[in-house]
Amino acid sequence: MKRRSGEFGDFAALWLLKLISGLLQALPLKLALGLGAWVGRLAYRVRSRKGVSYLNLKAAFEGVYSPREMRRIAGNSFANFGRSVAEILRFPKMDQRYIDAHVRVPHVKRIDEALAKGKGLIFLTAHFGNWELLSVISCFYRYPLKVLARDQKPKRLNEFLNGLRTYHGAEQIGKGASVRELIRALRNGSVVGVVGDQGSDREGVPVKFLGRITTAPPGPIAIAQRTGCAVLPVFSVRENGTDHLVHVLPEIKIYDASGEPLPIREKLQEYYSTLEAFVRRYPDHWLWEHKRWKHCFTKTFLFLCDGKAGHESSLKAVADILGEAAEERGCQFRFKFQPVRYRSAWHRFALTGLCFFLRPWIRGRLAWLRFFLKDECWPELASCYADFTVSCGSSLLPVHAWVARENKAKTVVLMKPPFPFRRSRYDLVIAPRHDAPVKARHVLYTEMMPNLVTEKLLCAEGERLKNEQRLADAPYVSFFVGGDTRDYALRRDKIGGAIEKLLEVSRESRFKILLTTSRRTRTEIECLIKEKCGSGTSFPLVVIANEKNIPNVSYGMLGLSRAVFVTEDSVAMISEAVCSGRPVFVLKAGTGNLPEKHRRFQENLSEKGLVRILDPIDISGSCFVPGRSESKGAELSREIREGIKEKILKIL
Repeated sequence: MKRRSGEFGDFAALWLLKLISGLLQALPLKLALGLGAWVGRLAYRVRSRKGVSYLNLKAAFEGVYSPREMRRIAGNSFANFGRSVAEILRFPKMDQRYIDAHVRVPHVKRIDEALAKGKGLIFLTAHFGNWELLSVISCFYRYPLKVLARDQKPKRLNEFLNGLRTYHGAEQIGKGASVRELIRALRNGSVVGVVGDQGSDREGVPVKFLGRITTAPPGPIAIAQRTGCAVLPVFSVRENGTDHLVHVLPEIKIYDASGEPLPIREKLQEYYSTLEAFVRRYPDHWLWEHKRWKHCFTKTFLFLCDGKAGHESSLKAVADILGEAAEERGCQFRFKFQPVRYRSAWHRFALTGLCFFLRPWIRGRLAWLRFFLKDECWPELASCYADFTVSCGSSLLPVHAWVARENKAKTVVLMKPPFPFRRSRYDLVIAPRHDAPVKARHVLYTEMMPNLVTEKLLCAEGERLKNEQRLADAPYVSFFVGGDTRDYALRRDKIGGAIEKLLEVSRESRFKILLTTSRRTRTEIECLIKEKCGSGTSFPLVVIANEKNIPNVSYGMLGLSRAVFVTEDSVAMISEAVCSGRPVFVLKAGTGNLPEKHRRFQENLSEKGLVRILDPIDISGSCFVPGRSESKGAELSREIREGIKEKILKIL
């Protein structure tokens, strides 16, 4: 029953196409092609996959055209394709007079020169302009063409289309035909037409095309080197809607002066560079709907940043991990870090509320972000292209959703997305275990947030800090003082007590203390620190972050230290300290009203022996055991990095 239904559909489609072909042949040329263009534009409007054209254009022309211009180019590409289909259906009506009136081939002598060698010729073209018309033109110019084309599944339609292609003397060589048949045709001096811009599998030859590294089939160049035939790039450009200018470009030299074959990759790149020049000059001539980058080694990652130091450190760590993965896989990963700043808290709330209602229509309309974001950041977000969108922080999720929809990008978020954003909406969620203790396939749970800490980084920054601040050769410990949050405040007596205890123990053990505050540290605590640490030699470095900061000072301090003390309020700083492999002491120095997840985070690390939770009065000489090392922290850091790398590579 299904077979009969399929045969009837094939038969009906054939007669419908014949009817349309007859109608187009009866109409005047301009009217027929205009009708084809109208149908093409209509197809663009209703086609569910029209986003493919827009995204391909955005990837190729990022920053060159506006979203409106790219939608216009995509529509014009469909219109030109519609004109080409109308011309194909009018092939039987074409004659020498038609060719003379509507076709120009300025460099036809190049074809004669190539054929004079007697070894055949390959016309290497692309899905550009009306590539099917080249078979008709070549026949009228006395170069009967053998066309390498893929057979279509509906048998009757395939036969009808082949009849149109071969109406004026061209001959089709099916894709399933043996390479031997193709080689035989070339050795007999024939001209073979090949569309060379199709994608290849991962085993194809890597080439750079429109800013991406992709794969290309080596067949045309390999066969040319085997047979010795000439290869001419040929592209047809439409003029005034009805006319064509056929560019016959200089021969691609496939042998060097000594007769040795040149590298296939080099010759393929030459062809693709030529094609790229034509595509950039005539963007509406190329078939953008074609999924040319199915196997692509270039990926762009857009990192959305909310300005919080801990969040940006995690994002940079993910970029660093991806850089390692790119080297291992031989890929090209591009990283863009884009700040996101709302006009106000109300604008953030409004965008969150409108996010899901407007998301289906946002493609090509990211300029709507100007109503919610500050002027210095929304234009970049509206124009940039990304294969992956990565963010850290709940405030970024509405923007993340719109940007990912715009680019049809895969999504990665760090930290658990809060309501109304569901974890299932994202390709990967990287969440600390204390933040999201629920099992799910698309969530990677880590003991800590990813960060940039590696032994190599710490050694380099430690040496730099020592030289710039002229620190003496001595054993050091670090003290990281955090700051207040919404329901938490550092206690003046606790911080003062911690400093006094550190001073007491350092005099006995001859340790030097490096101290830095946070931008969240309130003025009262800063004044206390300057009062207690300003005199004497026990504190050779005191950094008040709100007055004068030192780039990467925390990494330098970790690199120089044998032990680390950090107040309990900073999850990011505790994480970096643990990953350094140094002994870490978390000081209970505040009101104690930290979020429950902070408590779970610290207890989890304490149970694993990665930190010790202390009251400042409990600081003693046992904290300063020379040479003590917490290798578990460094091992955990490596495990986190490998886990993130593995998860992201799976969704590439």
